[in-house]
Amino acid sequence: MNEFKVHRLNEAGLTKCDNVATLFEGLLLALDLPQGRERALVVTDLQRACHFAKLAIAMQTENQI
Repeated sequence: MNEFKVHRLNEAGLTKCDNVATLFEGLLLALDLPQGRERALVVTDLQRACHFAKLAIAMQTENQI
């Protein structure tokens, strides 16, 4: 089943995923939100979005070993 397949990434895929993480980290830093419930929700949603962005990268065959 493709829903549970492990995607092993090549160097290009790993670089793309690292870049995505860096962009999300930069966004969170740029928002400069105070501690609290709202910030926690933003962090959770950014983590979720980052996860799915990386998954989309991993699913592309050109990024796989």
